[in-house]
Amino acid sequence: MKKILLIILLTNFLSLFAQKEKIKLPQNYGFKVKYSDTSITPIFSVYVTKKGKVSFEDIKLPVEKLGDTIYKYSNKVRPDLMPFIINHIYADKTTPYKYVDAVKEQLSRARMFRIMYRTDNIEDISKGLTNKLHRYLKPAIKEPGEENDLIFGEIPIGRSLEDEIIENLYTLQIEQAKLKLNKFKYVVITISDSKSLLVSNRKILLKEEEQIYDAMKNNDFFIISVDEDLKYEDYIKNLTTIVKSYKKYEKHISLFEISIGLQKILKKQNIKL
Repeated sequence: MKKILLIILLTNFLSLFAQKEKIKLPQNYGFKVKYSDTSITPIFSVYVTKKGKVSFEDIKLPVEKLGDTIYKYSNKVRPDLMPFIINHIYADKTTPYKYVDAVKEQLSRARMFRIMYRTDNIEDISKGLTNKLHRYLKPAIKEPGEENDLIFGEIPIGRSLEDEIIENLYTLQIEQAKLKLNKFKYVVITISDSKSLLVSNRKILLKEEEQIYDAMKNNDFFIISVDEDLKYEDYIKNLTTIVKSYKKYEKHISLFEISIGLQKILKKQNIKL
């Protein structure tokens, strides 16, 4: 019996190792992260193959169980380090974006909002693009006895109007969200192919960075929607271009994505933001 168990464990380990080895990360576009030499940064790693198979650290699991698993692991981290957890997403460059979006939804459920899209060399943890997640349609995991729907990292007092808009959208209070959006100047950016962006329905080639910047400037909000079948490497290429333009602003601008699930609901109800 022990021999059989050992064979099963070894087989699972080799299968997981092969899965990681097969992942080819997207190209890096000059973004690197510097880690502190004086403090600890807890890092969780999630791997996504081109076929959408998911593993967390050394555990292969269905994506539907990812949020609960990460949440349990996060509770083992020292309380003072929890706000600094960063989740590295290792997704194969040919992975359809819908699988990455499903992982992000589970991270949101687990109250994990700091992520890094790993790029280039799978061994170099400095190469990648950092991003902040917002809430998704599925509610955050709650502790027994937890009464409200506050999610980790949110501040219950003094929430911004931007936070309220995101909350309204993902609790499907669409009309309230639209009323609040009317108080801002914002632009909707659609990522759907490898060579261009749609900025407020205006198609602009990615190489025309100045035109992209001009189309985005003088706004308070960037709302991003992504085609679910887009290759992950094309998503990273597009997002990098947006972030480069975004960083030219001297004032703070809010940038958030509309999840695949919410996109489908808005489309079904014929609602345009």
